[in-house]
Amino acid sequence: MNPSMSFRRWMRRFPLILVVALCASLLGTGEPMTSLPSFCATAPLFSGVARAQEPSETDIQWFRDEMKISAKYLEREEGAWGMSWAHFFTMTLLVAFFIATLVAMYIRSKRTREILRALMKEE
Repeated sequence: MNPSMSFRRWMRRFPLILVVALCASLLGTGEPMTSLPSFCATAPLFSGVARAQEPSETDIQWFRDEMKISAKYLEREEGAWGMSWAHFFTMTLLVAFFIATLVAMYIRSKRTREILRALMKEE
């Protein structure tokens, strides 16, 4: 067996492994991400963003007063993870489409390999 074959196989599965790891990290806590990941916090570009503090209620109220934001647009806890239901279902459909696309790509590449093997045997 070719030693690079296992590496090639691993590289074909890498996007799926990456997606699963990302989903597990985002869905693991059930809390929204409030800070940058650790690899971004160390970069000089993001150092000021990582140290940012949450705005106080006084700051938020001043902003609402200045922008004349109506009370009907104030934050409400509705839907899943604080998102509106429309946003949640739209994102769910996008993720489902992405996963279906990955599956279709895998099936297509598998079928292509089968056809190429059959062609190579005929010669």
